[in-house]
Amino acid sequence: MNNRLLLVAVVTPILGLLALIGRAELNLQNGREWHLPITGYDPRDLLSGHYLRYQYALDWQPPDRCGSASDGAIDGGCCVCLSPTDEGRVPRFHNVRCDEVAGCLSWARGGDLIGEQRFFVPAERAKELEDALRSRSARIRASITSDGVVAVDTLLLDGEPWQEALAAE
Repeated sequence: MNNRLLLVAVVTPILGLLALIGRAELNLQNGREWHLPITGYDPRDLLSGHYLRYQYALDWQPPDRCGSASDGAIDGGCCVCLSPTDEGRVPRFHNVRCDEVAGCLSWARGGDLIGEQRFFVPAERAKELEDALRSRSARIRASITSDGVVAVDTLLLDGEPWQEALAAE
């Protein structure tokens, strides 16, 4: 009996982890791909531990309808509507109430895009990546599903994945 309980105790968390990974992969595959511009969250500590800390650089066009990020009005009732620009996958952002997202090509809850974000980077590449981030245009490639879930894929430097960009140097 104890062996069965032990087996259940070991297998259950593994199955849960596999389910989370599967859901994240589905979100990446089923969402619309966007290249979201970012800025460093804290230039004195751009890389904290194994994570790049950043904020999305949301250039609001036209003026938003829920308040701006600077006055703290974005909360659970406001969503960010993304629409295409001439730059392809780089979107134009504007706020709408979450009950008005039907006209958006993609949308996300305001709280998912506002504030500090983190992206895992390998510790052995941290210094090299930090130097590149200070001199290059940085974006996050993410998929946003039809129900507003943001799934981050990778960091882009000057439009290419960071691993390829650093290998080219």
